[in-house]
Amino acid sequence: MAPTGLGKDGQRQPFIRIGPKSLIAQGENLRQLQGLAARIPFDDRRNNQASIDDLDLGG
Repeated sequence: MAPTGLGKDGQRQPFIRIGPKSLIAQGENLRQLQGLAARIPFDDRRNNQASIDDLDLGG
């Protein structure tokens, strides 16, 4: 959840990243986000689009 405005009393909304844009999650995207958050811890989620070349092996 991120603030949608400035100030300590600003509303907070869930945002999603689609390509280069950060958008407020709405509709089906919001339902998918809530479903994932309820079932699978972030660190246990798979990235099916990553390859071995994406890993930094420190060398």
